[in-house]
Amino acid sequence: MKFTKITAAIFTVTLTALSLIACGDDSSGTAASNNPFSPTGGYVYQLSVNEATQTLIVSMSREVGDCALVDGEPQWLDGGIKVYADTNTYEFKGDTLILHTFKTYDDEVYDRKNFLIGKNNGRLYGTWEALLCDDDDDDGVQECSLSPYATETITFTQSTATVNFSLRENADFTKTDLAYYIVQALYNGSGFHEIYASDFDDQDQGGPEFDVFLQENNITYQKVSNKQANFTINGQVYTFSVTSAEESMESRLVEATVTTLSSTCYLKDFEEAISKETCNSRDIYDMSGFHECGIEYEPDSIVYNQLIHENHLTNIDEFRECIRSIAQQPSSDIPLLYKRAAKEAKPSKKNSWFAKF
Repeated sequence: MKFTKITAAIFTVTLTALSLIACGDDSSGTAASNNPFSPTGGYVYQLSVNEATQTLIVSMSREVGDCALVDGEPQWLDGGIKVYADTNTYEFKGDTLILHTFKTYDDEVYDRKNFLIGKNNGRLYGTWEALLCDDDDDDGVQECSLSPYATETITFTQSTATVNFSLRENADFTKTDLAYYIVQALYNGSGFHEIYASDFDDQDQGGPEFDVFLQENNITYQKVSNKQANFTINGQVYTFSVTSAEESMESRLVEATVTTLSSTCYLKDFEEAISKETCNSRDIYDMSGFHECGIEYEPDSIVYNQLIHENHLTNIDEFRECIRSIAQQPSSDIPLLYKRAAKEAKPSKKNSWFAKF
């Protein structure tokens, strides 16, 4: 998910399902269930607004716990009821709502800003859609736009804030970073380690940069639909298809194929939050996801357990090897992991609060 759900971004009440909690974090714990959700599937927060000072307090009480590995079996450890609360200030600029959250790190105060657009005539109450924004330039100007792939909204009433997230049905998934790195690998045998399923809705290298890459290397692009395209490389036709793309507040599923006349490479990547229900049902797909973490159940009483916060089922390594096997050229000897690190380290085109899970 290219931007962290507003659940964890605008309100640093970190309830977004797939945001992992670091060991020793005093907010440690995973939501015990999907409550409290609205009928449409969004998170619902209690809200207190002071219009005179343009301040809002967001809060939620939620049952939490941890999924731990006990005697080799997943077991839910109840963490009781946790109350989350956060304070934001807000301002209006034209049709844009700017939410400010001030946090202190290493004795420095940072203003986390999030930008939303709406038609609420300068009033907080109503529905606002999140924007993706560049970092401030030297003049402090922020350039923002709607995400081409997903929509995330907050609806404010006088007592609640409801956050909803969904993919755009007609989004073009044929020129994303996932497609770009696959085509690059097929063309010159490099960048296999750059292929990540989570890039199915990102365009750091997709879009205009992808067009330049195709033109410079005489690769023919033929769009069949918003989820399928043919790429002709040195006379060989490769069909790239996104067969499933589902994303919600709690999970993500991506399925894609790359086919030739004689071969098919299939990718499946599923990620979901661990809840009390999934833990107790033993529905844990990747047992290697458990990691040692200390939990402070009482003051000065830390118990170390093997914990897991998400299920992640993926065949990405097999998919990369399959792409390697049908590529135009052999892979280079040097894995391009450093490029991935550089990509993640450079300033994001998006608001700094938004990041992939």
